[in-house]
Amino acid sequence: MPVLFITDGPAYLAQGRIPRVLNRLIEAKEIEPLIAVFVDPRDPDDLTINRRNRQFLCQANYLRFFTRELIPAIEQTYPVRTEREARTVLGVSHGGRNAACFGLLGYETFSGIGMHSPANSPIKNLLPAYEKSPRLPLRIFLGAGSFNDNTSAKYKFRKVLGNKGYDMKFVQSRKRHNWDNWRPLIDDALVFFYGEPAVHQGRLNRPPRPAHGRHLGGIFSARTSSSLPQYSAA
Repeated sequence: MPVLFITDGPAYLAQGRIPRVLNRLIEAKEIEPLIAVFVDPRDPDDLTINRRNRQFLCQANYLRFFTRELIPAIEQTYPVRTEREARTVLGVSHGGRNAACFGLLGYETFSGIGMHSPANSPIKNLLPAYEKSPRLPLRIFLGAGSFNDNTSAKYKFRKVLGNKGYDMKFVQSRKRHNWDNWRPLIDDALVFFYGEPAVHQGRLNRPPRPAHGRHLGGIFSARTSSSLPQYSAA
């Protein structure tokens, strides 16, 4: 099965209620079964400390946590596909910016980049980096609100990605920078990454394989390593 890595995992679980969306879409055969990994940015030694604002700044060390620790652990535990084409990362706001960073820094590991209202600061060179780089082997979902969501910057990002010829979907809600915007767009992202290609390849006609007792795929929750607060520049 493919794997969806979700940063800000607790927020996608509580406010996004994404397990309901996954189960509904899989049961309706609108998407193929998958493993969803909810990554918790809090310090495992002190859950009152949320490290997302540091982790989600194009940190090479954070990407290495995925490539050296988290992904091997998932592949050893669950019946997942191991090629990069089977891996997608999804994030909201700062997590969306992190997904964009993973697209640049980790395209050899991830093929799907999902962004709900990606933050554009304080990394000023992220958009120019996509402009200057050759088109990378990525499929990109970009969701945004229509006001109070730095919408003009999202339009610029969409234009850059479109001019580069990326396989991309842009969806906009009539909401602002909050879960009233992001929650309704979760199914759009899931269908983009796991719907049409699965239908075209005939995979949705197969019954889903159970993963550790779950009929509709697996859900794995992970906290980042306690050794990660020491970062180096990406």
